[in-house]
Amino acid sequence: MNLERENTSSDKILVIFSILAFVVSQVDFIVGITLVGLCIIIVTLFNKKIVLNFSLTPLVIVFTIGIMGALINVNSPSFYNITKDISYFIRPIIIIYFGYIMGFYHATEDEIAIYKFIVICSILGAAMNLLNIIVNVQSVVTNFSFLNIRKVLGPSDDIMVLGFIVLIFYKKYYGKNLFSDRISKLFLMIFTINILISFSRTRILSFCLMAILFLLISPKKKIKMKTIITSLSVFFSLAGILLLFYSSMAQYFSFIDPFIDKIEHSLTEISAQSDWNDYTEIVHNWRGYEIYSAKYLLSSFTAVTKIFGAGFGTLIPVSHSDLVGVPLSDGGIILLHNGYYTMLIKTGIFGVASYITFFGLLIIKGFRCIRTNRFYSAILIAICMDILMNSYTTTGIFKSIYSFEMLIALGYMVWKVEHENNKCI
Repeated sequence: MNLERENTSSDKILVIFSILAFVVSQVDFIVGITLVGLCIIIVTLFNKKIVLNFSLTPLVIVFTIGIMGALINVNSPSFYNITKDISYFIRPIIIIYFGYIMGFYHATEDEIAIYKFIVICSILGAAMNLLNIIVNVQSVVTNFSFLNIRKVLGPSDDIMVLGFIVLIFYKKYYGKNLFSDRISKLFLMIFTINILISFSRTRILSFCLMAILFLLISPKKKIKMKTIITSLSVFFSLAGILLLFYSSMAQYFSFIDPFIDKIEHSLTEISAQSDWNDYTEIVHNWRGYEIYSAKYLLSSFTAVTKIFGAGFGTLIPVSHSDLVGVPLSDGGIILLHNGYYTMLIKTGIFGVASYITFFGLLIIKGFRCIRTNRFYSAILIAICMDILMNSYTTTGIFKSIYSFEMLIALGYMVWKVEHENNKCI
């Protein structure tokens, strides 16, 4: 009876913490990071112990290189742009560290809390997206297009995909639901609707990547390859059927034409090879144009600058920056839709190598911990693989709006696998 009361109390605290984390992620990122920083100070003072996390060293190196570059080129970038870059690059370090010390001070063998935290934060974001559709249903119906649906839906968060995956695979790994049957079914319905109407290629790709990773790491060794092959066969069969159906009934599905066009031209969109004298090409393949502009800037760097970058505050001189809401008078954009090229310009080859090393080492630690607990190892590996992939297709973790919850979960999982690996030594 006492155990039941304790679990109920813990669940209430977990829900409250999850809601607070979600709310913080929705506010201005400076306010959010300030709150997280205060939490770190309070927890450290309360426990009278400073926790060191050497796993973050590669990210600290990236940050340090950017700072040093800004000091060397102090007469070039503006102080405002340097400050923006500092905030973008230090933010994930602080939040990951926060997740790490939460794991350290939590110090329990029961990892269910972090799983529930991931799912609850995810469902809050997904529910918020669907609520936006309901509230703005008249606008959606009046201008029924995939672009308008995405605009009304609001931002899509990586944590939503991770929460969906955790909810699906928890039962496959542990043989029981993470929540009650009724709540699990409700959550699955919300997640499914959200990912279908998001029309996000990145989210769909992330979902497929994570699902394959969880299937590969699954304890059911005899059936996982068969399951993967069957799932892929079903997926491509359904995709083929839908494509044929779409072709014959295209006039009824014209609202998703732009989305179909984006899928068909995904590789072209991120390719730097195109006729950039054609304004139409720039509009349709903006990400490729950004890469082209970044490569052009990199070609003007000295050998030392290519290795260590030009420092924080460096702008990428992209013509027509007004297409992404940056006035032409600014002289360029501060972040690209490709995190690796952003780091190449600001922190050089050494910075990119440190970034990849950070996630690479975590993936190795995750695999080393598979025998102890396959599920949280799968979560850590999935988060790292997803971020590495999204750093190529989007800005990566160095931006103002990247998921607080995803970074907290990453920090917690880093502590968990290090804790378990240390016990095995």
